[in-house]
Amino acid sequence: MAESVSIQCPRCRTKITFDPPDKQRSPQEHRTFFGIVKVAFDNWPERHPYKPENVEALRSWLLIQVGHCDEMHVPGIEAADVRDWVSIAKFTSGTSATFRAKKSGDGITFLRARSLALKSLEDRERFHDVAQRVYGEIQHVTGIDVDRYVRGEPQHADRVA
Repeated sequence: MAESVSIQCPRCRTKITFDPPDKQRSPQEHRTFFGIVKVAFDNWPERHPYKPENVEALRSWLLIQVGHCDEMHVPGIEAADVRDWVSIAKFTSGTSATFRAKKSGDGITFLRARSLALKSLEDRERFHDVAQRVYGEIQHVTGIDVDRYVRGEPQHADRVA
């Protein structure tokens, strides 16, 4: 893997550090990822326990499934329905982010998908790792072969689970 490169502006002496092109994530990889998530949404099995409302909700769910998420454990909380706590988290955060919550130990653990924005996940290897884990989850749930999708072959869900 190539190391970051630093140069100094000859005029103002400002040090500039950047990643060489082989380390940077490409816009094509980014578009491919979101295209695959859209294909998964369009082919999501009706009988699957998770029923995404939209592509963004599915993307968040997939990222949480593969561990690309932030977690916050709140001890000492009891709730009859964890969904109430998810609603509270959405309201207090002021966002429409998809949260998940689960009872754990003596309280509740909240999970929120991390961003895939270029600024937050610039390293190509890190993005590729997350994307591959998401593609594996998509293939497991829907039967969609991501490699076939990338080659431009038609895709449809092979599973009804």
